Amino acid sequence: MLLSDAHGPAAILRRIEKLSWLVLAALGAPALALAPLPVSGGIILGGIVAIGNFRCMDFYFELVFRKSLPRPKWWAHALYASRFLGLLGAIGAAFYWGDMNPVGLVIGLSTPIAAITLFGILSLGHRGSAARI
Repeated sequence: MLLSDAHGPAAILRRIEKLSWLVLAALGAPALALAPLPVSGGIILGGIVAIGNFRCMDFYFELVFRKSLPRPKWWAHALYASRFLGLLGAIGAAFYWGDMNPVGLVIGLSTPIAAITLFGILSLGHRGSAARI
């Protein structure tokens, strides 16, 4: 891990990732019940892809800032760049083969952003938490 303390960057990113899954569930469950399948499928698929993208970013920064490595290896940067290609490919496949609604995909892709915002709002109630973000 990047830092082992309970308030370090890695712990905050883990909390944001868990909150992202809760936001996706809060968006996806009503969408499955109320929206047509291309919209609800777009929300769920976009959310899963976005959370996976957030997790890959977390993994990359953990590699880059690891104190045991003097310098990141070339493959760490290639892995980071391939994350964008994977994200682009998943979105393209969802449009082309999955016939997903673009609005649903955008809503799903914004789940980590909503989780980061919600985490910041919830952290304002704790003394000193906002300074660690």
